[in-house]
Amino acid sequence: MKPPAPGPAPASAPPSIPAGPGTASSDPTVINEQQAEYRRGLLAAAAVSSAPLICHKDTWAFLVEKSLAHAHFRLPDTISDTDDGQIDTHLSGRSLLAVLVTTQHILDQPADDDLAAWALAHAIHTRTHQAVTTSSTQRHNGEVTTIVLDDRPPNRRLTSSQLLLDAPHRLAFTVRRPGG
Repeated sequence: MKPPAPGPAPASAPPSIPAGPGTASSDPTVINEQQAEYRRGLLAAAAVSSAPLICHKDTWAFLVEKSLAHAHFRLPDTISDTDDGQIDTHLSGRSLLAVLVTTQHILDQPADDDLAAWALAHAIHTRTHQAVTTSSTQRHNGEVTTIVLDDRPPNRRLTSSQLLLDAPHRLAFTVRRPGG
């Protein structure tokens, strides 16, 4: 058996417990908590029927490039261009699972391998994880989970059924439960 290569341990932190770039905690308690939070996000994503996604075309290209090879990722039927250079589409819960798994895999690699990919994966993973886990813990009346990947100041009004978190990235989401 080949000994492990020297260097930093891979990052395994889910978005709610960020690790430093390319590093992971060696504390078993922290690792167990991180894995539990990651799995909680996967279970929450599995319960979402679909979620609108709004992001820049380049962010969408990265997401598709990285997630397309995953067995559970499906390209949406409709991808619309917005007036401000973004796309607006819907991802199924199954595709959200693929996005979370794929971006976590990128985060598990040493960040020095590709800092830009690590940063994009972190932003996508963090916001997707937050949206699905928050939606699974709050009861809403027929609302839909909407994931917005955009750090610009809000340039359009969100409906009253959406929540805007502004610290430091914009994340808008609401929830629709089947039969709700």
